[in-house]
Amino acid sequence: MKRIDLHTHAKLSKTFPFAPRAVWQFIARSKRLGLDGVALVEHLHAVDYWGIHEALRREFRYRDADGVYEGPDGFRLLSGAELSILEGCDLIVLGTVRQLQALDAALAEPPTGGYRPPFDEAIAAVRRVGGFVAGAHMFRPGKELAKVGLPRLAALDALEFNGKDFTMDDRVSAEATRLGLPIMGGSDAHFWAQVGIKATVLPIGEITQASVASAIRDGLASVASQPYGPLAVQISGAYKRIAKTQRARAALPGAHARSSSRAVAGLSEVAGQAR
Repeated sequence: MKRIDLHTHAKLSKTFPFAPRAVWQFIARSKRLGLDGVALVEHLHAVDYWGIHEALRREFRYRDADGVYEGPDGFRLLSGAELSILEGCDLIVLGTVRQLQALDAALAEPPTGGYRPPFDEAIAAVRRVGGFVAGAHMFRPGKELAKVGLPRLAALDALEFNGKDFTMDDRVSAEATRLGLPIMGGSDAHFWAQVGIKATVLPIGEITQASVASAIRDGLASVASQPYGPLAVQISGAYKRIAKTQRARAALPGAHARSSSRAVAGLSEVAGQAR
């Protein structure tokens, strides 16, 4: 059995620069929780999306055929992306870096440049490049997948139990059953304290793009949740808001962000105590 958090973001915010240190924090947290891997699914329209993979290749060996970065002690990092679509919701795409590059080129305009394709165009492009696609945060207010039209969602490979939406699992499960879709799980973490609060459990021997996609499509996945999940979401959200405020203040002429820095450090300490 392998336990994998299939929805993580190594950048605290789409506009922030990428720091490999965040991935190492994700790995450390994941291993503490007994996870075997995570999927890194940064938003395709995030600043310098491809620069993330360039940096990751300097940190880890990438197995192109399997679509995974090799972490320490057998830990695996699956490549992927979150694709925002015209209807105002998001899809999780898992695939090799080559498949993700092909997807960026297969749409009417590159999503790395900010293009948001309609649902049908997005699904067709993912199918052409051979990727896996799941619906993210099905009932999150403002980003509801239902905007697409429920019958069309049957074109997905899976729906997601999302770590930020703990109270919505039953609704997602009912919709997945109605659509005939399997379920997977991911934390939607942008900060290490949230990693692993939801994870997908798969009966596979090795983590690769093919093995993960096949097991989920075959309905073999189950989802494990951590009881402290809601607290981790609150801490992570507060950390992100303060960090964004700190960054905005630092950009002002003559401004400094000493108080925000103290707040960020304090929240990080609280997160550590909550482990």
